[in-house]
Amino acid sequence: MADERIGRRELLARGAAILGGLALGSRPGPLRGYGPAYRGRVPSPGTGLVPTGVPNPGGGPVPACLERARIRWIVGWTPGGGFDTYSRLAQPFIERSLDVRIAIDNVPGAGGLVGAMAISRARPDGRTLGILNGSGFLWNRNPETGASSDLLSDFTVLARVAARQQLLVAGPETVIGTVHDLVALARRRTVVAGITGPDSSNFASLAAVTDLLGVPTEFVAGYPGSREVVLGLLRGDFDITSLDIETFGSVPDLEGVHPLLQITPERSPDPRLPAVPHLAGPGGLIAGEPELFGDDHARARALAEAIAAYLEFGRLFAGPGDMDPALRDCVERGILAALSEPGFADAARRAGRSIDVVPGVEIRRTIPAAREAVRPIAPVVAAAVRRIR
Repeated sequence: MADERIGRRELLARGAAILGGLALGSRPGPLRGYGPAYRGRVPSPGTGLVPTGVPNPGGGPVPACLERARIRWIVGWTPGGGFDTYSRLAQPFIERSLDVRIAIDNVPGAGGLVGAMAISRARPDGRTLGILNGSGFLWNRNPETGASSDLLSDFTVLARVAARQQLLVAGPETVIGTVHDLVALARRRTVVAGITGPDSSNFASLAAVTDLLGVPTEFVAGYPGSREVVLGLLRGDFDITSLDIETFGSVPDLEGVHPLLQITPERSPDPRLPAVPHLAGPGGLIAGEPELFGDDHARARALAEAIAAYLEFGRLFAGPGDMDPALRDCVERGILAALSEPGFADAARRAGRSIDVVPGVEIRRTIPAAREAVRPIAPVVAAAVRRIR
């Protein structure tokens, strides 16, 4: 009930206070992994988890390919969100591993695309690196013009630091408390969803899930990062959005935000989401309540699998394309060694962030297969772009 909620001004103040410490907070959280390789583990010296082509971080000192260099590390989102958090968590470990100094440069805009372009257009000398939303580069973002960055040619992927699991949530200003409430509201009016931009993972997952549920949706874009999306949700700018589960878990004390659906192939072990259904898999909503997803159940399952593959590609550490192979391998080895440090795992756990490290050589090898896996999402997202306002 509206009269039982705290006031909107107090709600926003509490949200800003909690989100302000998101980047390096001390909230304990699970160390989880959902990747196809090294599931739930971080490669460590002597484990044999590093594929052929990437030197074992336990096999000796990292070569001094960038010794004492100053690295510009580009984050295409505002401070305090997930991409910024992972970058700042990894910063001291990469500095030590490669004997460099890193200056993190937040370059927000277009759902991370402005920062990504800054990485791809830099000189391939190893002195400009950063973090990407790898999922967003798995198809052509601009099919009408044919202009789109290519993950294989325009970037040098050096590691995946984490996969992504997302959560469909409704704001405190709505009457939506469950997926069934969302479907019922959609029979009366168009649902409004908030996104960072048309190239973002929260847009793709929202477009796909609302399409699956037959929910007519318009999208409000322009929020620079997850912090601003959450605050927009609390203000009542829109009805629903999609957040990383860990971002939602960082603001559990905010009243009135309703988790509706885990956009995952299996239920998250997060204890804050015990009764929230998940989308796919044997125990998922598609299997349990197929009537919610129309008559074409095969399409629903295929689209759900594509969403899972899309989010699986996750957050990538990368440099510009055309890096010299020797330099690439050296930097990749140093980053892998940094992400294998027990101290990095501890820091991620304290910040409530999961890590699921996959070496860049493995990610580069699987890009073609990932593109095929996410193909069903592309036309759905292309149609949804026309409903952004």
